Amino acid sequence: DVKNYADVYLESGERRQLLQNVADERLSEVKLTNALAQLSLQDTPVAYFLQGHGEKPLETDEKGAIAQAVTGLTDRGYQVLPLNLTGQATIPDDAKVVVVASPTGKLFEAEVTAIAEFLNSGGGVFVAIEPNLDPGLKPLFDEWGIVTDNRVAIDPERWVEGLGPAAPLVIDYGDNPIVSGFGENYTVYPAVRSFEIKSIEGIKATPLLRTSEKSWAESNLKE
Repeated sequence: DVKNYADVYLESGERRQLLQNVADERLSEVKLTNALAQLSLQDTPVAYFLQGHGEKPLETDEKGAIAQAVTGLTDRGYQVLPLNLTGQATIPDDAKVVVVASPTGKLFEAEVTAIAEFLNSGGGVFVAIEPNLDPGLKPLFDEWGIVTDNRVAIDPERWVEGLGPAAPLVIDYGDNPIVSGFGENYTVYPAVRSFEIKSIEGIKATPLLRTSEKSWAESNLKE
């Protein structure tokens, strides 16, 4: 049933989708692997981005990190939706992951409880917190052994010219599939807060990124 010369299709069982026409554009590895991942999914997973606490709305963040995250997820077959928990007490049943990205205000207690229940039932949660902000997630963090503070990571050994040692340059990655493709490439984290992990029975913690051995956590950035 291929109609046009140079059309490329992917097929899995009874599922088939047109990938692209390669007559005028070369097929990239990224596009191929993303399409393979999408085709292998039996159901469309949904990623919810929490809203209502000062987070950047999905529809207006045209060039920022949120937009890049949304594009990355949709390329892999995810449906990305905003989530406001003020009008409901539970995470939607179709949620695969909930993203809490840089809230500037505190979450309500019922929202924290809903996220905790979602985690305990096997759901995935990604949390990003700016320094000097308290999103009210301490009860949740305590349960999982995460201890945060308002200090910022300083790395005098590895940093980018023009940004300073408060923007650590990371080349040391943990043994986790999330960062398995980073290789020896560097990533930069301006104004990243410090945290510690307490050992809790039944919970395995895996570091993703490490600053150098000469880094420290600083509370007084003015000095």
